[in-house]
Amino acid sequence: MKKLLLMFFLLFAGGSAAAQDLFPVFGMTLGETTRQQASQLGYRSTNSKYPECYDVGTWDFWDHDKDGVFEQLYLTYTDDLPAQWTSQGLSWSLSYDGWQSLLRRMGYTIEIKKHPSVGSFNGRSCLKAEFYATNPSNGLQFRLDFNYGNDNGEGYSTSSPSSLYSMTLVATRGSVRGSGTASTQSSYASTQSPASPSQSAASASGSLFPLQGIVLGETTRSQLEAQGHRATDKYPDYYHIETGNGTNLFCVNNNIVYKMSTILKSDVPPQWIKAGFDPSLSYDEWLSLFRSMGYSIEVRRAPTVGQYSGRSCLDARFIATDNKSGMRFDMEFKYGNDHGEGYSTSSKNSLFYFSVEATRGSLRGVGIASAGAGTSVAQASGSSAASSAQGPASAANTPKYREIAGLSENLRAVTPSGGGFVGFADAHDNLIIPVRYAHPTTGSASAERGRYFFVDGVSVVSDGNNSWGVIDQNGNQVLPFNYRVNAYCGLYEGDYFVFLGKFGSPNNGYKTFYMIDFAGNVLYKCKNTYNSKPIAKIKAFYNKTGKKIIEANRAAGRYDTVMTQIAEAKQAAADRSSQLYAQAQAQAARLRQQQLEQQRLENSFKAYAQKYVEEQINKWQIKGEYEKTSEWRARVNEATRRQKARQLTQEAESKFIAERSSRVKTSYAIDGAYDADNETYCISTSQFGKLLVPVPRSSAKQFRDQWQAITKTPRYFIEDDNLALASVTFRMPDGKEFRYSNRASLNYTVAQVEYNFNPIEIITDDDEPSPSGRQNISTTKLVAGTRSDVDITVPQGSKANPSTFAVIIANENYDNAGRVEFALNDGKTFKEYCSKTLGIPEKNIRLYDDATFVTIKRAINWIEQVVASYGPEAHVIFYYAGHGIPDEKTRHALLLPVDGIPTDPTTCYSVDRIYDRLGAMKAARVTVFMDSCFSGSQRSGQMLASARGVAIKARPMEPQGNMVVFTAAQGDETAYPYREKSHGLFTYFLLKKLQTTAGDVSLGELGDYITRNVKMESLTANDKSQTPSVKASAGLGDEWQSLKL
Repeated sequence: MKKLLLMFFLLFAGGSAAAQDLFPVFGMTLGETTRQQASQLGYRSTNSKYPECYDVGTWDFWDHDKDGVFEQLYLTYTDDLPAQWTSQGLSWSLSYDGWQSLLRRMGYTIEIKKHPSVGSFNGRSCLKAEFYATNPSNGLQFRLDFNYGNDNGEGYSTSSPSSLYSMTLVATRGSVRGSGTASTQSSYASTQSPASPSQSAASASGSLFPLQGIVLGETTRSQLEAQGHRATDKYPDYYHIETGNGTNLFCVNNNIVYKMSTILKSDVPPQWIKAGFDPSLSYDEWLSLFRSMGYSIEVRRAPTVGQYSGRSCLDARFIATDNKSGMRFDMEFKYGNDHGEGYSTSSKNSLFYFSVEATRGSLRGVGIASAGAGTSVAQASGSSAASSAQGPASAANTPKYREIAGLSENLRAVTPSGGGFVGFADAHDNLIIPVRYAHPTTGSASAERGRYFFVDGVSVVSDGNNSWGVIDQNGNQVLPFNYRVNAYCGLYEGDYFVFLGKFGSPNNGYKTFYMIDFAGNVLYKCKNTYNSKPIAKIKAFYNKTGKKIIEANRAAGRYDTVMTQIAEAKQAAADRSSQLYAQAQAQAARLRQQQLEQQRLENSFKAYAQKYVEEQINKWQIKGEYEKTSEWRARVNEATRRQKARQLTQEAESKFIAERSSRVKTSYAIDGAYDADNETYCISTSQFGKLLVPVPRSSAKQFRDQWQAITKTPRYFIEDDNLALASVTFRMPDGKEFRYSNRASLNYTVAQVEYNFNPIEIITDDDEPSPSGRQNISTTKLVAGTRSDVDITVPQGSKANPSTFAVIIANENYDNAGRVEFALNDGKTFKEYCSKTLGIPEKNIRLYDDATFVTIKRAINWIEQVVASYGPEAHVIFYYAGHGIPDEKTRHALLLPVDGIPTDPTTCYSVDRIYDRLGAMKAARVTVFMDSCFSGSQRSGQMLASARGVAIKARPMEPQGNMVVFTAAQGDETAYPYREKSHGLFTYFLLKKLQTTAGDVSLGELGDYITRNVKMESLTANDKSQTPSVKASAGLGDEWQSLKL
């Protein structure tokens, strides 16, 4: 087992990178992060041949020049790219052309290293090419190697996706921290003195470190001594260093300078005073300052009046920790003034001692404020009059646990924020070993001795009764809590445990030191007497004899059981940590997605229109003080409000476009050469991609020559609920105009918005008494602008169908059940398609809105009589949109008339009966469209009133005769609405296919299209399944698929 090395925890910088930053990623920054810092993050080199290559997950970070700083990152197509990269457009699926276009657009210069050609990869044809892309502003270079073929064996062109094999990112001249694909400016850190991944920008008034060339959490002992500093004789880890006004004490642990202590305010370095560090602040002011900066506070000694050199003073102490930068202050107040008066928490100059410590890595560039806050003590203390009433730091900045000992093997000893016992958490604050061990006293935690630090899977901890033992990373005992110990206890050489034993009566005291192996065997013991130097004796025994005994025991398998336990526990802890981290990342991703979706909705036109129109309508519908009731009633009613809502929606669109377009700053540039064959220029824009602008050849040269003088006038419209570019007019100095037009804007329709207005209170005139006096008109939903694309453009078919007859039933408003959204619109528009697109004469079409039981019966009778008259040449189309329910006893499917009762099957019309009557006709063909489900669910997804109130799977219905049946849903599924289009989901895609084909489509193609699109849209929009089906009667065989309406 290896000897333990202390690991300071570095802030996981990858999680806090700005949205447009490529680095830091996973805590690593090219041109900045050192090998030592990577080791502190838990990364290692696993290649003995190339120790300068470190594994970061599946990524390879390289220190090729072996100066201790990573300057290259190598990835292949099998390595996943992080979200902070893919959000900027980086993707393995990009083509050669796509990569060049992306990087050029982001300010990178391209250098071709290997021109594109067709090669071979693993026996498959592939694109072979290589180029370098360098950003002159930040020095970040991409080296892209295209050498990957696809499964089809075809040769790749420069426009084919997924041909990139590997990429190498190189820092060509220092740190690339903060560099994004779009970066145009970047600051550069010296590779000779790199900052750590946790550094922040210096505050506006200056930073605390470097101080005399020393940076806590970064400077090593060897660097310190290279500057001429020497440790004290008595304490080899303490260095007294002059910092300007006096001498400060710097402490080293595990070869890193991690702490600085200052006694008396006169010793505060001038650099700190200049940065705004004011030692004269009162206790209250310091508390207020730290809390306002996001520090968490732990009061170690509550304020009291004490004594200092015979004078009254404030006696108090607290710890302030910045969870962002990892800077921790220990503030002790115990200083009296010359007047002998007792100090209060509001009195100045009571600070006696303070120390600052790096708990997570380098403090380079960090000021007193939280990382990146840029606020000095002097700036923040101006608001300290609020004192501690401001309360503690927000929960968002406060971790669940307070760190007791630094990170080792991905675990750190922690205690709950309120104090108490100790457990072990991972680097992401997930508790791995429960809180149940004693809090270590000052000096008890030791990385060197493995006390509350893990050494190759084990740690020495106390049970709270001054008994110590050894645990694995599952918290299971390796050595039981049977040992009394002092400061010498712990793990030595990674092979054995030393403790000071206490035997016999309590008066005997600590008599003997014991050396124990991990199987609990006593290997050596020696007396504990003055100047007996027991540890030296134990080490001497180990080197001479103990090591051989341990090796022999290991060879004999005597440690196999305990070593297996330790190894399995270590793996289990790592797995648990990864699992919890993955869950947290997934939760964070979901939250981020929800936030983005919420932001998108808040910025959408619908949100804008709802706020604007609802406010205006609610004001408009109030009766004026001097308005007669009769006048007000004529002005305000359902019809006039609907008209007013449409008018205001159009006003909202104009205002939305005007406001949002004023924020758009678009630049234009001619992209490439003029396309003489098509007489067009390609214009690149900063906001809307590339535009193709028709310019005649006669004006093409003049257009390019006068480009800077051409005025560009964009026009906008609303698409997908957001601002979109409708057109751009390019006007030349001589008045000639050329225009780019977005075809989508030509099909633009009034946006659909659901409004929730206040109810209209109908007040009767005195001469028109009403039994109730007042009446509320229900207005829970009013939809303005309900015409969709399939409603506006109904194509004219190329043929007439004089022998086709259509029955259309559209039931929306029910007496005893909920409304079926858009059913009337479904029936109305389908009737238009029957007439115009399918060529059915108007007299052959019967539309029944809100059909009762009798009306449905009359409709079936009519179509029977027509077919009886026309005979075998007649074609029948039967369309129904409305509620369907199952008979709960027989499971037969039923159509619900608007006057039907969902719980009474006798008031409904049997679908089997309809099929029987339609199938018995002597028609050439009968086509049925059912935009309904038969589970008892409404389009809203709620249940219809029924005996059991649950979805029931209706018995499958079999078509009869020459019949083909299209149904909107199967089994217990619901037939949903498509609210954005103001139609049923099934009906919309039925109409859409008829629109795009002008009715010239086979039934097989129509069924495939409806099923595929309804299924996808329902899962996307409703997060639930809706699967249409097509069934033909047995007599048609497969012939039906080629038939047309």
